[in-house]
Amino acid sequence: MVPTLVYASWLESYSADIAALRATPGTPVTLDGKSYTSTDLPTLIRIHAWLAVKAAMEKIEVEAQSASIGGRAASRADYRALTQREAELRAGLPADFGGAPARTGINVLYGVPCG
Repeated sequence: MVPTLVYASWLESYSADIAALRATPGTPVTLDGKSYTSTDLPTLIRIHAWLAVKAAMEKIEVEAQSASIGGRAASRADYRALTQREAELRAGLPADFGGAPARTGINVLYGVPCG
């Protein structure tokens, strides 16, 4: 079974919507139930940068000893630097940003189903 890379797919979605906003500035896009316009591009770009780091971390954790996201490569040895960068980027995210893609399926906490 191939694991689903949640942050990588979320990153692709943000990339496509940022490109759409740049191509047609007057047309809003909806991401995670919120509507964004071209004036929100700086916020979306900060979220995109955070997602790129999270996607690289996720790929290293799930699939391999290294990852290449957005033309940058990272390895298991770079993981500490990735976690520090993720924390820096997370601090610049909007307060109302959820910080994690919507999850589906059963969530388990300490062996007890919780959702």
